[in-house]
Amino acid sequence: MIEKTYTIQVDIRWGSPDDQPSDPSIMPDDLIRAQHLWQEAGGRGATDQNVMAEIYKITARCLSCAFVADNLFAGVNDIAINDEIEAEEVTVQAVDFSDGCVPSICAIAVFELPMHKNIQSQDDLEAWQEENDYLDNAIVFSFHPNDDFDYIGSLWNHQGITVSLTGQSNT
Repeated sequence: MIEKTYTIQVDIRWGSPDDQPSDPSIMPDDLIRAQHLWQEAGGRGATDQNVMAEIYKITARCLSCAFVADNLFAGVNDIAINDEIEAEEVTVQAVDFSDGCVPSICAIAVFELPMHKNIQSQDDLEAWQEENDYLDNAIVFSFHPNDDFDYIGSLWNHQGITVSLTGQSNT
């Protein structure tokens, strides 16, 4: 059976949590720090690109992104791994802390996705998704609290997730 590993880039536009934690102190100190920096910089009207770049870096350290094959409705057998796949890298491109300490974000995540399919192009990937299920259903961006609290900061609300094929290798 063919097994290839594909580099997949995922872009989320303004992902936001369903709600904010009732106690912000459960969230990582870095995330609270990023919120304060964002507010001090002027919030949505911030213009200091160096401060914003620092906020993006701090926020990215607190953000995780996973590919969860079990979230797919079809095509799961084509994915060559049953476990969650954590993103190799996550880059935050924009933040908005207007609603609280868990921000809305625009971000990019990069995954190495092993599949039992021969996908040569973005068109092939899109055809596979149309035939099976859209890979964005398996993508979970989230901010996790410091300890095991009831709050889960998954960013289920968003203005879109784009999945792009950026590379491949034989496994």
